[in-house]
Amino acid sequence: MKKATDVFKKALLHEVHGQYFYQKASEITKNDASRMVFLELVDMEDGHARELVEKAKSAPCAKGFNPEAYLRELEATVEARISGAMKKVLRKGKIRKVLALAIDMEKRARANYEKLAEKATDADVKKYCRELAQEEKKHQGQLQQLLNSLDMDLDDRPGL
Repeated sequence: MKKATDVFKKALLHEVHGQYFYQKASEITKNDASRMVFLELVDMEDGHARELVEKAKSAPCAKGFNPEAYLRELEATVEARISGAMKKVLRKGKIRKVLALAIDMEKRARANYEKLAEKATDADVKKYCRELAQEEKKHQGQLQQLLNSLDMDLDDRPGL
């Protein structure tokens, strides 16, 4: 039971961190295509968090855990939980560094979800963690494509 709760807590923490980071990144970028990618990622992270809440509410293995209250707590304290290094990158606003950090976040998130899937004892939780790992891989690819496109002429950039 505790392991399942820990899985949900770690996953929710990641999604709230990601949502905060991408929201801040969307506010600092001067490029409209970058802003749209970041805002799309904000929505995806929020969607993942909401899905996790619903999964936790219906998972027998997470009985006694109040995912809605935990999510509200995370959202209220997210800024204090963000590392100084991450805040520094966001404050400076250099898009290449923001994208490099975002790509690293997605890599770590994917690895985290893969580990959580291995640890999960509930089959549905295990499957969902694997699905989230694939989503993070997709996010990583989008961000890498955006980073690569910074070296191209505007007319040559692929649609994002």
